[in-house]
Amino acid sequence: MTELKVKIFWPVYHLEKILKVERVVASWCKKIGGELHIFYCIPYETVGSFPFQFIPEVQIREAINSHRATAEKTFKKLKERLDKDKIPASYEIKVGYIFLESISAIRKLSPSVVILTPEGGEILPFFLGSNTLRILRDTDRDVLFIKSRKESPQC
Repeated sequence: MTELKVKIFWPVYHLEKILKVERVVASWCKKIGGELHIFYCIPYETVGSFPFQFIPEVQIREAINSHRATAEKTFKKLKERLDKDKIPASYEIKVGYIFLESISAIRKLSPSVVILTPEGGEILPFFLGSNTLRILRDTDRDVLFIKSRKESPQC
């Protein structure tokens, strides 16, 4: 009889915040015993394509390629660290609207669990971001929230 692996979907919104939660996500993946699929969407906003603003297509392509290169490098290093911990992992990078691309990827992959790592705002950290809230509202999967631990100041 073939053992089914649990599929775990982790949408990452901010590359620079991965290090804060990566160890906690890895420990949960070990507890759940599943295969981790990391999803990152390069949002249109980061490449400066705001409504009513003309930006030459070449500049948009360059900005997207730059973000993609940074994401590739980040996820390759993350995958190496996860491989050392014997956690099977894959990653996917898309360009578009974060919420729509995330929901589409969740429907395509059909994971057992969606791990959300909301960071909240600096002023009101108890609020969920709009993408986290939409995924929570629109997905029919189990959701696990993981909050990064804040370092206490050294006195």
